[in-house]
Amino acid sequence: MKTAIYIIVAVFFTTLSITLFLNARAKELTKMEDDIVPPVGAHQEPISDDAPMIDDAQRFVQGIVPGATITYDPNEFFIFGMAYNETNTIRLSHLYKIAPAEDRTYILCHEASHLLTSSDHDERFYATLERLIVKYGVSWATARRLEQHYPATWNNL
Repeated sequence: MKTAIYIIVAVFFTTLSITLFLNARAKELTKMEDDIVPPVGAHQEPISDDAPMIDDAQRFVQGIVPGATITYDPNEFFIFGMAYNETNTIRLSHLYKIAPAEDRTYILCHEASHLLTSSDHDERFYATLERLIVKYGVSWATARRLEQHYPATWNNL
């Protein structure tokens, strides 16, 4: 009986600790969002209405991957977007919404490249991505900045 009580108390305090940690992390992310400074020369205001943002992204991506769909998750704060090859869908996040225009173009090219190739960041993916960012006029500086957390597989960047 004592062991069961100790386990219940341990589970309670572990759950409480995790909840407090997650709440603190959410506050940090909100502060990080407030501190985001767009690149020099970017005067793009955050998108205030989600429907036109999704419609614009949908039109852009369907020009690259016919039949692809766009969804938006306003509660995602860790990534710009995610491609789901099995459903031909790109999920955009709140970070996408507040990004400058050129960054949003790059993000759509990046995720569309996944739909055209695979979920991997391999040579085939980067060759497709390179072709798309050149076609849609994304600067190499923007591409490097947004890809900095991925392995350096672009030798010519």
